[in-house]
Order: sequence, then C-alpha cells, then structure tokens
Amino acid sequence: MHYCIREGVNRAIHDNPTLLDPDKSLRDQMDALFLHPLRKLRFGLRNCPPPLFVVDALDECTSEPEVADLISILGKALRSEAHIRGATQEEAIRPLVCEIPVKTTGEGVAKIISLDGADVDNDICIFLEQSFRKLRSRCSNFPQTTGDELARLASRAGRRFIVASAVVRFVDDGYNDPRDRLQLILELTSELLPRTEVFALYDHILSTCANPERAYLHLSVVAALADPLPISQISELLGPGEGRDVEAALVQLQSVMDIPTDSSLPVNIHHSSVCDCLRSLTLQPSSSPIHDVPS
Repeated sequence: MHYCIREGVNRAIHDNPTLLDPDKSLRDQMDALFLHPLRKLRFGLRNCPPPLFVVDALDECTSEPEVADLISILGKALRSEAHIRGATQEEAIRPLVCEIPVKTTGEGVAKIISLDGADVDNDICIFLEQSFRKLRSRCSNFPQTTGDELARLASRAGRRFIVASAVVRFVDDGYNDPRDRLQLILELTSELLPRTEVFALYDHILSTCANPERAYLHLSVVAALADPLPISQISELLGPGEGRDVEAALVQLQSVMDIPTDSSLPVNIHHSSVCDCLRSLTLQPSSSPIHDVPS
C-alpha cells in the first residue's frame, strides 16, 4: 500500500473509529477508506504514471447482495471520480470498465465474477517463481524450482492465490530448512476434490508442527476470538497448563497467521478460510484433523 494511502486510511480510522463497525454503511466505508485517500493521492502523483490499485474484498463478502453493492460502488467511482475516470481511458482498461453495469443486482453476480472456470495457473506459477527467487537471494542453497514443480504447485493451489501464498509462507517460515519444507509440499497429494485444496494444505501445515493436537487447539482459540489478542493474553486465557507453550505452538503456524515481533500487538489469522477449515473439522468429530506427514 502506498504510504500516502496508508496514512489517509489510518487518519480516517483515528478520526472515526466507527468506520470499522460491521454495521457501518459500505458506501460510507468506501468513501472514507478508499475514495477519499485516493483523491488526496492524485495531487502527490500528478507527474507520475497512473498507479495500479487492487480491491481484494470479494472473497470476504458473505452474500450476493454484498458483492453486488461492492461492484456497484466501484462502478460508480469509476464513472464519477474524475481522477479515476481519466485513468480508465487507457485502451487496455476501458473494455473492463464497460463490463461493470450501471445498475447491479445480486442475481447472476456470482456467475460473472467466479474464477472457478478461469485458468490462472500461469499467473500462480509466476507468483511462486518470483517468491522462490526472493528466497534464493537470501538462502543460496535453496534449489531452483523446475517448471514441472511450479506447475504441480500451481495445479495444487486450485486456482486460489490464498493457497499459493500459504505455500510460500510455509516454505519460507524463517525457522525450518526451506528445502525440506518445499519437499513436504511437493509430496502432498493433489487428488483433491474442488474447493478442498486449501483445507488439505492447512491440515498438512498442522501435521508438521511438533505437537499437532496442541497447535490445532491454539489455532482454534485464536480463530474463535471476537477480538484479536496478543500471545501473552492468549496464554493467560488458556491458563498455566494449556497456555504455557502458546508462543512455541503459534510460531509454527506463521504460514496461516501473522505474529508481530512486538509482543504487545495481537496475532491475526491471515485469511477467513482458516476459520472455515476449523469449523469444518469441528462439525466432523469422527474425522481426525491431523494426518501423518509423508516420510
């Protein structure tokens, strides 16, 4: 995120904390946290090429009306904000803008935006290759991944960048040998049902922890919290028994959660799919959430 945008967003939240209230109007949130900072940014980048901004929010919508509202607001911004409208006149961008209808309803939106039928494996391969290249610059003995290995990992991601991102964080966790971690991921079976790839990956990540059951318990606690807490408070919450090794357990799960170096800051789950996975396991008590790691 551009520092000017970040400052604008932080200032907006500081001035009006209710913007983060889940009951707050989406239009008010978009104006204060998205459009207003962009209006400020245009003056600082007047002589620069048009910046690219990505709205990564559709997967957090819980209903088709929410998706429709979000697309409608973005479409309105593209047509009404002069500085954004000017940037959309590029030949390569204009057709995309024209695809956003003036009036959007929930009906059919999911079909329009679905990526399930899109081939994004090549894009995921590029993401993985560049991520591993950065890792090699810091770890000279990390091997050059072959085209076949990248293709296997991309296929395993099931067209979902969140899976590919979790794979990269798992391999490059800063504690284990990344060569061994890469091999573990490559050995993970790819014979998975649609939409289960990410659950299988999370299950696999848990299985590599020193104490998978305890790691599962602690991850479940973090996911269940209404408000994120720092590790010290999670430890107090669990008591002297279960809470004695919270940090040691959670550090092994950095591929699915953010653990700040400042111990006073709360830990956060990277993506809502982690919570979905844990709920799925909870609803299936007869099935073990932890599987053996391939030898």
